[in-house]
Amino acid sequence: MIETELDMTRKFVSKNLYFCSYLCTLEDVEFLGTSRNSSGEVLFHFSPKALAEKKSSEYFTGKAVVEPTEFVGKVNMLRDLIFSGGGK
Repeated sequence: MIETELDMTRKFVSKNLYFCSYLCTLEDVEFLGTSRNSSGEVLFHFSPKALAEKKSSEYFTGKAVVEPTEFVGKVNMLRDLIFSGGGK
């Protein structure tokens, strides 16, 4: 399936495993799936974009709060997606 530019503007995309693991712990942010860029790196897709961007600010300024065991579980989930060929 080919994504349109409009599709890409409506979702948040990142390749940062740990930040994306944090986003996966949030109830209001939906993990949409993965894709690979031209370099073969896995990209993680989230919605809604505005909320993920807000949470990005909280995460990278050290203000994000998350349950450690849930966070580790999400890291493992995303790693499994990467190494099982997710995002083809």
